[in-house]
Amino acid sequence: MIPSRSQVSRENLIFVLLTIAVFLVINLSNAFQAGFFSAVIFFFLGFAYKYRQKALRTFLIYLPFSGTVSYWIGHFSYQLSVISYQYLRLKPEA
Repeated sequence: MIPSRSQVSRENLIFVLLTIAVFLVINLSNAFQAGFFSAVIFFFLGFAYKYRQKALRTFLIYLPFSGTVSYWIGHFSYQLSVISYQYLRLKPEA
């Protein structure tokens, strides 16, 4: 059964309103940043559920860059942290 235009637009409106509601609830309970990121994650997960093949392809394209993006957001390099850990571990205690 093919959904009508009004049914599709109603589903989209409900989805957007749910995203705003998630943002407001988490924003009021925690901080703005947590509410914003949770709403963005909820929004993208909703679209990933609706468009599964496109979401899978996008994820497979993003996958090689995920470590790079994570390190860029966290402002640290794994190699440097391993080197500093080994340096601190091998350093003799006084």
